[in-house]
Amino acid sequence: AKRGVSCPMELDAVEMEEPQKAPELKATAPSTKSAEPVAELKEIEIDGKTMKVYGDKHFARLRSIYKVSHDFLKDFKFKNLSTGGGKGGSPLAFTPNGYIIKELSQGDHDSLLEMTEKLCKRLAEKSSLLIRFFLHFGDDERYFAAMSNVFYTPGQNPKLIFWKYWFDLKGCRDDKLMKEDNEKIPEVHKRFYMCYNCWYVCDCLCTDIECCGCAARSRYYQGKTFAFDGKLQMTKSQQGTFVQAITDDVSFLKSFEVMDYSLLVGVQAYKTLKDAQNAGASGSKYFCLVKDERGKELYLAYFFGIVDFFQKWNIAKTIANCIKTVFAPKPLATVRPAQYAEQFQSHLIAKFFGTAKEVTMTESKGEETETENYLGEGTVPVDDETTITESNVADGKVQRDEQKSTEPGSFGTMSLGGVISREPVPDDSSR
Repeated sequence: AKRGVSCPMELDAVEMEEPQKAPELKATAPSTKSAEPVAELKEIEIDGKTMKVYGDKHFARLRSIYKVSHDFLKDFKFKNLSTGGGKGGSPLAFTPNGYIIKELSQGDHDSLLEMTEKLCKRLAEKSSLLIRFFLHFGDDERYFAAMSNVFYTPGQNPKLIFWKYWFDLKGCRDDKLMKEDNEKIPEVHKRFYMCYNCWYVCDCLCTDIECCGCAARSRYYQGKTFAFDGKLQMTKSQQGTFVQAITDDVSFLKSFEVMDYSLLVGVQAYKTLKDAQNAGASGSKYFCLVKDERGKELYLAYFFGIVDFFQKWNIAKTIANCIKTVFAPKPLATVRPAQYAEQFQSHLIAKFFGTAKEVTMTESKGEETETENYLGEGTVPVDDETTITESNVADGKVQRDEQKSTEPGSFGTMSLGGVISREPVPDDSSR
């Protein structure tokens, strides 16, 4: 089958029931429990500069709840801010102790000021998937926010962590796969005004010709298709917790009429419980046991965070909606806040099956050795017509170890238990 038209991996997928339609849930009322009073900052010294602090009556309470030290930004340097990482290329910096500092636009700064009190009340609920903000500061010319890092968990050993996937999900055709098998996937966009590129035509023809960067485009596009269509497993109880959290968070965001937010999803995968424990993954609230297509057990740990939720609907978004309605695949990301909230919530609730098993912590934590992650026995590259079975591996039809596929768009290593690939749509418009 031509790449880009049918799924490049045809697997003996784990049999599972279709998820039942999620129950109609109402947003739960936030807790009224009060935290211990903490000192409110009016200004703070950061990297030798005195910065004004905004709304710290509320952020100080969050720092107290989540035991964030008063000097958590002591190692931050403004020179470490780099563009391209955040939404719209907003400068970001990552601290060694697991925080992100992001420069805010004037619009985002104003939105955060408006949302601060209610946002902090929602973030005080530990069930929330919203990214946690701990400080809002600036000098009246530039504004910044310090927040938690979805992909950083205290206690995890970075050398032993194996990230199977990083997803950026909006519940529309802007969904994307950011990382696979610990490797970042470069973004190669196709815009309606870029028809002069050779690989634009190659996309339409769904060919495997490697020219003008179409190999990278093919990989990026198929990652987007996988991110939108793929399904993931967690336990039934975890599914219920996730659904309620999404319901409450979307209800909150809908009340401020914002849109264009994303759910970041990190998936760690390990072959044994000992490996997961050594890496610190077993501490995740969403830690579960699944079986891959060969019937072998895999331990998965999920990490979630809703980010970029300050965008209001404006004239620019109205114009973008008109353009994308003509050129972009549906469902769109640029839609009014109420519609965005509905499609975001319904798509993400349907994405997770409650069919994984609970993990019984029977193995004791072993010594920190070189972990054997999902690819501990080597990757499993496949072509478009190969079904992965043990006999295929034994016969040499599927290669292992150092023979990892470099074919554009090859997602043979995506054969993780818990993922069901759907038939992707043709790449016939801007993505």
